[in-house]
Amino acid sequence: METSTHERGRFYIGPNGFPRFAGSASGVYLADTVRSDLISKDHPTPDPGIEDAFIHRNHDEPRSDETALYEIYLLRSKDMLEEELLRTRLNRYFALWHPLFPFLDGAYLLQCFNNSVKLAEIHKMVQSSDPDSRDNGITYDQISAFEGLTPEQSLALTTIFLAIFTIGGLGLDETESNVNSASKIPTIHSTSQATMLGHLVVGACQNSRINDLFGIQALLAMELLFYVKRTYRPAMHLSGVITKLAYEAGLHRCPERYATTFTEATGRDLRKRVFYSLYVLDRLLSADFGIPLMLNDSDIDTCIPGGSEKHTLSEVDPPKPKRSAPPPFEPAASPPNPSIILTDDHRVRGTKRKFPGEDTGEVISPDNASCMSTQSNTLPSVTYQPILEVAAIQAKTRLLPAYSISIMARMIGQAMEQFNKSVSHRIIDGNEVLHLRSSLDAWWNDIGLDCEADTEKPKTPLDPRRQMSTLFTCLYHSQIVNLNRPALSLPPSQIQHDHALQAAIGSVRIICSTLSNSFFKNNDSLYWPGYVDMVFLGSLILVYGARRERARNGSAAWLIRDLRRALRILEHFAKRWPKLDKFSRVVRALIEREDPAHIGNQTTSASIIPSVNENQAMPITEEPTFDFADCFHFDFDTFALEPESIWAYHVSMPPSPVL
Repeated sequence: METSTHERGRFYIGPNGFPRFAGSASGVYLADTVRSDLISKDHPTPDPGIEDAFIHRNHDEPRSDETALYEIYLLRSKDMLEEELLRTRLNRYFALWHPLFPFLDGAYLLQCFNNSVKLAEIHKMVQSSDPDSRDNGITYDQISAFEGLTPEQSLALTTIFLAIFTIGGLGLDETESNVNSASKIPTIHSTSQATMLGHLVVGACQNSRINDLFGIQALLAMELLFYVKRTYRPAMHLSGVITKLAYEAGLHRCPERYATTFTEATGRDLRKRVFYSLYVLDRLLSADFGIPLMLNDSDIDTCIPGGSEKHTLSEVDPPKPKRSAPPPFEPAASPPNPSIILTDDHRVRGTKRKFPGEDTGEVISPDNASCMSTQSNTLPSVTYQPILEVAAIQAKTRLLPAYSISIMARMIGQAMEQFNKSVSHRIIDGNEVLHLRSSLDAWWNDIGLDCEADTEKPKTPLDPRRQMSTLFTCLYHSQIVNLNRPALSLPPSQIQHDHALQAAIGSVRIICSTLSNSFFKNNDSLYWPGYVDMVFLGSLILVYGARRERARNGSAAWLIRDLRRALRILEHFAKRWPKLDKFSRVVRALIEREDPAHIGNQTTSASIIPSVNENQAMPITEEPTFDFADCFHFDFDTFALEPESIWAYHVSMPPSPVL
């Protein structure tokens, strides 16, 4: 008896003119079988419209024009006048975050940015010469920053650039001369504003007025903004919406398998980068909330960008298809210039687009900003083969940070599936646990941060992961803690419990030491949101380890020292994320509880971080009352929650209105 079936999913062209995916469960294989049989030579029957009916059965009719809903959110030309400050934020975003989440097309966005800035300057000159001038009835304040694009495309670009300017400006110290100018920078000011933009982009996707991939990029920019600012709940909710859009767009299927659908190599590469940026955020957020994964490895065959390609192309790049993003606009007020907008075959990455009378200058290099690599198809492949090989090596090297963090996200998900599934379905296999640890060590050895750089091959591109050594070191030891943490639920008398505790304590101390050196001595600029949770949960492990040590009549003199270091780190992070005061208060309470003799004689981050001017008047704020017992109800000795009534019952529905 045949035990396997042959149904397959496939891509089709959606109402917006771009590919969408129909899985085998949708019945697409049956529809194709019947349609093929009807139009076969043996039964030459005209197709009654099976294809069209199948495609449109799950698509609503396009709604009316909804431009008025998001008109007020679009960037205007006047918003792009502060070029220097905007470019600084653009540079910082692509230097710090794009290597880890390369879901944007850096070359395309740079071109859009340059064009919009030049357009703003032109309109400003026209406005200054004739303040009452109007362009087709539109005043200067109403002119779009992305002239020539549809409102929906402008909405997506607005969302992306607002996220970039906001993320790039986090932790940026403005000089006194730039304070007034910085206040004019367009940014996301609230979670509600970001959420509204996200809803509008989703609406544009649902209305088939925008390319699905371009809409997903805009939504991912907003999700990354939520994550970087530690606004986790909106990020998690948005992740669920993006995941469904990604499935519909077929991002979970490797584009290398569908060379006739995705004919451009750069387009296939971009789809992989977009998908795995979403994949990483989904795993991180799911682990943080302890909820099931939305992207399961068993549903995915997309190869990780920067890694080995498991699927072979059936053909070499055919003619170029439709772009995955709208074409960069050309300033309408300037004369045509072929250097402003380059064709796909002649785009030069890292080259500044020139405008009439403009001098060539240094700008952000997309070589460091985007992993996209384009090559002219008109070049002789034999003559330029060495150049193409070097370019391929450089492109793969730029993707190494994203590749490594994608592998880490996969291991985080595997650990969750092993240890944290429903109790009725949880089966912990010792060999599988050992496999998880060996995979983690292989990941760490591949990065090679604990060894010297390769000096035998001076021409080899520098591994960009070395510039992020703090992040990858902390991720490695945080995963060691995650793998050992489940064993802490075993009785303390078991050797597995003791081994897991000692391994976790060692990793926590390395995390704290690494972060202390990085931020207090080397001034690291990458504020990874997960650092806070690593230090806070690590503090709990230190306290628990000390209590177990004292139960054996041992010495735990290291406890207070390590807790003080954790407190200094948390106080430092509170400058970036002001709502972290609860974490600091908890760790301070732990110190007071474990070493009452040192109350009032604590060393805080003020001894390491430069203090403010003592003559400056500081606002007096009342310290909120804090009871340690209000936060912890877990008895470390008996492994019981005290009291059990802390799981309060809350009415899920509001009360009836009073008559």
